[in-house]
Amino acid sequence: MGNALRLPLVEQIAEKNTRQSLEFMRDFLNADPLLRGQYQMYELTFDKFTTGSSSVQVLTQELPHGLGFIPNDIIMTKIWGTRLLGQDAACQVFFNFEAFTNQNYSVTAIMPYTATATPTITTTINSEIATVSSASNLYPGQRIVSANIPQGTFIVWISGTTIYMSKRATAGAAGTAASFTYVPLSVRFYMGRHE
Repeated sequence: MGNALRLPLVEQIAEKNTRQSLEFMRDFLNADPLLRGQYQMYELTFDKFTTGSSSVQVLTQELPHGLGFIPNDIIMTKIWGTRLLGQDAACQVFFNFEAFTNQNYSVTAIMPYTATATPTITTTINSEIATVSSASNLYPGQRIVSANIPQGTFIVWISGTTIYMSKRATAGAAGTAASFTYVPLSVRFYMGRHE
């Protein structure tokens, strides 16, 4: 990357339609700043919000980028997680360009506060369907922490007090203590510099 796409043999192709198609593709690819510049794709999840209030959570991270230069362009392609809560407009991700170095970049995420809910949960072994004592403050995407639930399990869907989980329960039990925590905020972006 960093150089224009060169197809030296294109001009030697005798068949006109094939040559024109390749010339069009070359010109299109050379016009794309992602292909002309030096960019790398990153995917980042904010899942340990440590500061905030009863309405907002804030997290700033400084992370290595591995580019070897100070990036000056960010192209954000996707943000997800809290969108499941219908609160995507309240979620923001800021890149702190003034703190960028040759080695690290700095990024801040702000999202609505999601209180931890603690209803009990009733599970059936090897089933992804469970029942909770109350679905109040439960949302798709929240992580589930309980004795009979595999680590990393989250709520996929809720219907009344029935929840559908991303993983199957490892044991069956009634009225087990559980906590349902925040929905992580994830972002995918390209970072680098254009020519």
